[in-house]
Amino acid sequence: MSSELISFVKVILISMASLLYCYFIAQKLSKGKFRLLSFVPVFSIFVVLPLYISSTFLSSNIAFFITWLTTFKLVLFSFNLGPLAFDSKVSFTLFASIAFLPTRIKHNKIAKYVQNHDDLGNDPHPKLPLSLPAKVVVFAMLVMGKRHLEIMDPIAKLYVNCATLYFYLDITMSLSNVFVRSRFGVEVRQSFDEPYLATSLQNFWGRRWNRSVSETLHTAVYQPVRYEIGVPRWMAVVIVFVVSGLMHELLLYYIIRAIPTWEVTWFFVVHGLCVAVEIELKRALGKRIKHSKTAKYAQNQEEVDKEPRPKIPLNLPAKVVIFVMLIMGKKYYEIVDPIAKLCMNCATLYFYLDMIMCLSNVFVRSRFGVEVSRPFDEPYLATSLQNFWGRRWNRLVSETLHNAVYQPVRYEVGGPRWMAVVVVFVVSGLMHELLLYYIIRAIPTWEVTWFFVIHGLCVAVEIELKRALGKRWQIHWVVSGPLTMAFLVATAHWLFFPPLLR
Repeated sequence: MSSELISFVKVILISMASLLYCYFIAQKLSKGKFRLLSFVPVFSIFVVLPLYISSTFLSSNIAFFITWLTTFKLVLFSFNLGPLAFDSKVSFTLFASIAFLPTRIKHNKIAKYVQNHDDLGNDPHPKLPLSLPAKVVVFAMLVMGKRHLEIMDPIAKLYVNCATLYFYLDITMSLSNVFVRSRFGVEVRQSFDEPYLATSLQNFWGRRWNRSVSETLHTAVYQPVRYEIGVPRWMAVVIVFVVSGLMHELLLYYIIRAIPTWEVTWFFVVHGLCVAVEIELKRALGKRIKHSKTAKYAQNQEEVDKEPRPKIPLNLPAKVVIFVMLIMGKKYYEIVDPIAKLCMNCATLYFYLDMIMCLSNVFVRSRFGVEVSRPFDEPYLATSLQNFWGRRWNRLVSETLHNAVYQPVRYEVGGPRWMAVVVVFVVSGLMHELLLYYIIRAIPTWEVTWFFVIHGLCVAVEIELKRALGKRWQIHWVVSGPLTMAFLVATAHWLFFPPLLR
């Protein structure tokens, strides 16, 4: 392990030194063939770097991010193209970050970045679709489930592998985007755009799956072949897929270190031919085939561009897919670790409730035109119990209890704030206990009620402490967030889930 770590550090240092050479040599040579020739030694080094590492995980990452993406970015930079071609001189740290990390930037201009200063005004905190913490949780669950792949159905195994690959790539690229944007102020774009909603192969490969690679191949391969050499559109598309297939074949060689079978290359060749046929058919048939609005949106036609499709946070189809995977995984509960089982139970409950309420919102909004609000607001990002129960978890129930219980107790009866809060949680606990009785038809053990009573007391204490201390004592969200989730999971494991699991 220590020798592997030393080899990895050496690879990183060699990569940084090579990139430093490119950074300074580019200032001496103008764009064109001479700059490209000066980069050739670096390309040669990048090709052999993954071979110095035996770890499958590390070598595959080095091969993808450095041997492939960084090499292609430097080829484009030779002609002052691509993400490294900024309109003004940039620092080496930014240059290296863009070169090594799979980041998609909106443009090559440096924007001033403001970190939560007063001049942000009322600018809302940006939200990540299919929020990054949610992706991390789902990815962790998939990785934990991999130890049971041998006993899974082939179809379930296929879904797990596909989902694991997608979430790993998306998490890595999202983290790269977060780092580059927060550190350097460069506007970035998502690398994945809900690929599970693709309406065609062209839509999948061109606009939804790993757009960082798609854009790199488009600039480095498609445009030169199409416009410099002058080949037909369909041939340029096929050549792009052939290059992509060869690069994936090289990645596979770095991982398994075996003679290529060329199956991966043929996978991309077949898809390239299909995409080429699709493009030519669309071009030939034009408007003779009627498209739905969704299809037009996917093909980026002008009339739909003016009215973009609204996106659902943590998109509903994604929730359905994850929920189905969780349900399929329940058949392996006997062999799953207790912690993994607990995480699966929490996730299953959350996704089920969120899907039901999202579907209700979709129906009411589409049928009657009534504006609706989201019932859940990323509860896994809660920073306190008050924040979790009051603003993030099942806000429909929270608002109902606030109007039906809290306000009468607080303002009609005249009870103190903390008492009104506790009464709300007691009522919620009793209603949950009644729901549990309808489900299991057994004498209540009152564990669920006590779960809510304990949380009600904790929320009441939290509110009074905040009121008394004000801003004199605050816990950073980095600390309070994990503590909140740990308390929720621990108490749920102790009181909420046992009656259901029994």
